[in-house]
Amino acid sequence: ANLGFARGYDAAVPQVDAGWVAFLNSDTRARPDWLTELHGTVAAHPACRAAASRIESWDGACVDFVGADTFFTGHAWQRALGEPVEGRRWMEEKLLFGCAAALLVHRRTFLERGGFDPDYFAFFEDVDLGWRMALAGQETWLSPGAVTHHKLHGSFGKGPDTRKRYLCERNALATVFKNYAEERAGVLYLAASALTFLRGWSTSALSRPEDRPYLTADAVAHLLALADVSRLEPALRERRTAVQAARRESIITRLCVRAAVLCS
Repeated sequence: ANLGFARGYDAAVPQVDAGWVAFLNSDTRARPDWLTELHGTVAAHPACRAAASRIESWDGACVDFVGADTFFTGHAWQRALGEPVEGRRWMEEKLLFGCAAALLVHRRTFLERGGFDPDYFAFFEDVDLGWRMALAGQETWLSPGAVTHHKLHGSFGKGPDTRKRYLCERNALATVFKNYAEERAGVLYLAASALTFLRGWSTSALSRPEDRPYLTADAVAHLLALADVSRLEPALRERRTAVQAARRESIITRLCVRAAVLCS
């Protein structure tokens, strides 16, 4: 059975007899010193419970992951994505999350936080895990010397097809639902949901009265994402309770609020 990215790792990690586990996508190639560099980063930062690789394109010419900006809606975007590697230099820095295509994680921490959300299947499960870890005071650091080459979404393709759009929209909303503190969760979830609806609406001819009314597949994907979060609400409330019980820090200042960008 295809359990998806999240459930697959959730099933595998409990079977590993080690202090740390390394995640690698099947379309990646790690350099020989990859683990050595990751462990060096972990050793340098006592609160570190995950070390993120620097990920480059398969030929090493372009950036894939050197950190990411996380929006208040639960979406994220890689910094410098597709930019040339040549002439660039990166330093170790604390991140909200690391890309799970090439990530070293403290096994007990992964299990204590509940692993990846099993309902995510794929996309943004690493954002959610890193966010939950950060709230519990468990840090993620970029290890720029730990280089992995990636075929750039070799499993799902490069384009934003309808299924990918649906999973990204749904999972981002689920992340917002679970992880914000009580005093801001309601208004931010409402804003995130409204932007999901508007992004879908903007692709449909229903938003342009002069056109013949129809719903695009992309619009339907956004609507299904909203509906699916409602369906998952009982499980999300239970997971939210666990997240908030483990909360040690507030990280709202580390999230980039870019509503205008997300509406485009």
